[in-house]
Amino acid sequence: MSAVASVSADPFAASVVSPADLAALLAPILARHHLPGLAAVALRSDGIVAEGAVGVRRTESTTRLTLADDFHLGSATKAMTATLI
Repeated sequence: MSAVASVSADPFAASVVSPADLAALLAPILARHHLPGLAAVALRSDGIVAEGAVGVRRTESTTRLTLADDFHLGSATKAMTATLI
């Protein structure tokens, strides 16, 4: 899905051309917590470093979850804002 310009010990090195794929890291979390789908993004001040989506859009569906899907965050934004501050 994504590529990096060069191999580096630092996954957040400036040589990253496009975001790294987090799917391999997300898949075990999805299975462990019995979730239908899971998406994540890692950011740095200069942009997206890594991103990924695994699973399906909803339970009992075969439609794969993608990074283009919309997510309703609801009241979770309060906790996220508190974490950022």
